[in-house]
Amino acid sequence: MNPSSKSLSILLLFIGIGAGIAAGAGVFLRGEPITRPFTSPRGEVYEYRDSGVYRFTAERVVAEGVGWDMVTLGLAVPFFFLTWGRVQILERRRATDIRIRFLLVGILCYFFYQYLEYAMYWALGPLFLLHVFLFSASAIGIIALLRDIKVEQLPEAFHASFPLKGIAILSGFVGIVLLLMWIPFVLEALQGKIEGKLYGSTTLVVQALDLGFIVPLAFWTAFSTWKKRAVGYLLSFVVIIKGVLMGAALCAMLVNVWISTAKLEAVPLMLFGAIMLVSAYLLWRIFRSYPANQE
Repeated sequence: MNPSSKSLSILLLFIGIGAGIAAGAGVFLRGEPITRPFTSPRGEVYEYRDSGVYRFTAERVVAEGVGWDMVTLGLAVPFFFLTWGRVQILERRRATDIRIRFLLVGILCYFFYQYLEYAMYWALGPLFLLHVFLFSASAIGIIALLRDIKVEQLPEAFHASFPLKGIAILSGFVGIVLLLMWIPFVLEALQGKIEGKLYGSTTLVVQALDLGFIVPLAFWTAFSTWKKRAVGYLLSFVVIIKGVLMGAALCAMLVNVWISTAKLEAVPLMLFGAIMLVSAYLLWRIFRSYPANQE
């Protein structure tokens, strides 16, 4: 299978449509802001949403999820379809642009992470099967898009202006920030201080995904780009696109939580806003480093 195959193109189309439906449902079908108190078996007291597609999910989690859905619907899904459409145009012209394939991979990694978290963390609801389809189909799409990539030839595809050092610094910074955020958080939870941490869940899903997936990816990208390894060029797209989309999503999540709970987390908001802007600048640098005659 390769990126020009009809089957892969159809799969990507269904992923884009599915992500639009899932995010749209989260934004427009979240129901009335009606909550009920509940005490978990661990003794944690929290409010859960009692209407809409995210019913039975903790109100704080819903507030974050709606902000995330807004960014997915308003930014990630349109970006995905623009990229997918560009692939169709290039195929008709029998042309290639490796940046476009890597953009699709980066967006699919974003979808994979988002809907894996939704499937594992959100309370069972009407969108469950769609969330499962989206993270599993995204994984298949990533593998299919990368299957015939000759990673060792990537450095030759870009000019020396490819921002390897900048990406290395940003990736290392993101990995360190997540470690500093979540290790103390997890240690406190393990000591029994779970109030305001689990939101009724039985484990720390977000922290498990970040520490088990995002942190290793960030450090691997930092190392490979600093050392100018060929794989760093590929990982750069994944980390930078995720930095743009997740940075925007986290900012939207924090703003929505602020609106919902009147609690402003200013430092994380500024931090993730900065990561989003720096990632967007580095993505622009990456595109500028691609020789015009290869487009």
